[in-house]
Amino acid sequence: ITTTKVKKTDVRKLLGQYKLLNKPAAGIITYTIRKKYILIRPLVWVRLTKTIYSETACASGSLAVVVALLKVIKINIFYIRQPSGFTLTVTQNKKNLFLSGPIIDMQKMNI
Repeated sequence: ITTTKVKKTDVRKLLGQYKLLNKPAAGIITYTIRKKYILIRPLVWVRLTKTIYSETACASGSLAVVVALLKVIKINIFYIRQPSGFTLTVTQNKKNLFLSGPIIDMQKMNI
């Protein structure tokens, strides 16, 4: 997780440094904090196909960004904008995080 822009061509190199290329899938999430939301860009290495894929949404990555930010930002609600344009909401209580967002039929959207 980083605020630094990462090129697709650098993902494999960075994951190699952390010895993650042997995993079935591993990724890097860059994020930008905007006024009302956090914009993420998940880039995932898929070992089986040897490709780097730009995800259109990433629920686990959204949670990972929030966990990292909770160490420095003390708020109870985060709006995480996905590359698809949809927003996931992460809220918290004392012990748990809750993720919510729209459920859509991708086939109907021609995505």
